Formats: sequence, structure tokens, C-alpha cells
Amino acid sequence: MKKIVFALLACALFCSCNSVPNQSIMEPIDYKELGDIIKKDSTFAFFYFWLQGDIEGLSDIDKARFKDVTYRKLYSLFKFSNDTTKIKPLKEKWTNEWNEIYGGYGAKGDSAVNYWIKYKEEHSLSKNVKIEFVSLDKTYYRYINAIESVNFAFRLTPLQGGVEQIRFNYRCAPKINDVKYAEAHNCIYTKPFDSPIVRYWEADYSDRSRLENVSTDEFIRDYNIVFEVTEMRKDGVNYSIDDLNIPVSVVALLETDSVKNPYLYNIKKETLIKEVVSADYKGCSEFVSEQLSSLLRKKFPNEYEFVERAK
Repeated sequence: MKKIVFALLACALFCSCNSVPNQSIMEPIDYKELGDIIKKDSTFAFFYFWLQGDIEGLSDIDKARFKDVTYRKLYSLFKFSNDTTKIKPLKEKWTNEWNEIYGGYGAKGDSAVNYWIKYKEEHSLSKNVKIEFVSLDKTYYRYINAIESVNFAFRLTPLQGGVEQIRFNYRCAPKINDVKYAEAHNCIYTKPFDSPIVRYWEADYSDRSRLENVSTDEFIRDYNIVFEVTEMRKDGVNYSIDDLNIPVSVVALLETDSVKNPYLYNIKKETLIKEVVSADYKGCSEFVSEQLSSLLRKKFPNEYEFVERAK
């Protein structure tokens, strides 16, 4: 039964392509003939519309170069590449091949990430200063009962001697969310201190809008807040988190929520593996796409070249 179904599908594909004229794509199809083709195969309407737009964008040199490409052959490429009965088994085969070659690279990528997380913790500038949330402070307009600003009060405690200047980030988010993926806000303090101090930083608009009706106790109850020292001047020497030379791809991955953005996370993880583990690594989608492109290039050489040029 399956053989009969596949035979019918193949026959339908052949017949639909065979009704397409074997003439150069540089020559428009007669309206009557075009209408007859679309009646038999409505998909051709989309194909023809796409093709005319691409041809309009070609130079005269490219039009001459691809004058031997025919509607029938190019449409055969289009139908073949969109025929799931043929392409799906091939993609499954190529995915298995990818697993055999690159399947173990995911674990290597995880090991690399764990290494840099540990490295960053061991060399963290935050070991020099403890930063704590103290309170939310509101200021009001003088003549109207409206909030002018919301300010964070943070306590800065030097842990290993005096600090001359400091720059740090804070992230805060409702406890139901993961605070490490919250937006980072930058704070700077440029005066020396060698004992605990409490200073105020104004919340930006996004934090102000959600915190203007939140008390200090409510914030402590409902929100998490974390800090990271990014730059510091101590004993006349400037220090920066950039001095750790953590790969850009590692930083990007750590800032991406794998639960809320799994697709983006996987893309960034593949970028990390290429940068940190092996420059020859290929993600599964990239590998499968290359295999499909190679097949189409062999099966439809001139037509595939035209499609690539027309992109």
C-alpha cells in the first residue's frame, strides 16, 4: 500500500512539473498558459510571483548567465525541496550523521561554560566589596502629591581595605522570576571609602514605574536583588571585569534564559562551542542545511546557482 501511495505522489509531482513550460525563465509565460498551469497546480502561482521579483533584481549580465534555466527545471527544484516525503527521511538521516560526528560537543560546551563560571567567581571583584540593599526612598514633588523619583539605598562595605572608586551593576526581579536574567543597572561611586557607607542611586524609569508603590518591606518580601562589581580603583590601580578576558560567547550564553528562550539559547551555545571548543564544529541545523544544499547543487546545478544568486 505504501508503495502505491509513494508512486501516486511521484506521479503527481511529475505531472505537475511536466505541465510547466520548458522555456527560459527570462521569458514571461503567456497569461492564458499561466492561468492553465495555476488551475492544475495552485502552488505555481506563488513560485511564479517569487521568481518574477527575483528576475527583476538581476543585472543584464546575470540574466544572460541564467538564460538556459527553464521554468520546468527550476520548478522541479522548488517542488523537490518542499516535498516532505523525500526531504524528511533525508533530514533524519543527516541528523543521525550529525549526532555521530558532533553529538558529544554539547557536553564539551557545558564543561567550558562551567569552567568560566568558576573562573569568574574565583576572580570576582565583588570579593573586595560587599553590597547590600538597605531601603527604597521616595521623593515627592513639592506642590503635588506625586512621586518625583524612586531611589535605592545600598550599603557598601569594603572587605579588603579601602576602595577609591567603584562601578557595579544591580539586577532586581520579582521572586517568581530568575533574577540573573533581569536587566542590569549601572551605579558609580567615585569617592574613597574604607568603612561601610550607605549611598543612594535613582532607579531608572522601568524600575520606578513598578516600585513607586512598593515599600521597603514589600520589596524585601517580594523581590530578589543581586550585585556585581564591574570596575574598581584600589591602591591606585584600576581593575575591571574585562580583564578576565571571558569569551564573548560565554558572556552572551550566560545572559540568555534557556527556559524562556530555548531557541536563542541553543544558537548562542553553538556559537560558544565554535569559539571555545572547536572552530570546525557545526550545529545540527547548519549541518543538515549544508547536506541539503549539496544534494540540490548536484541534482539541479544551474537552477541551484540561480537561486543562490537571486537571494
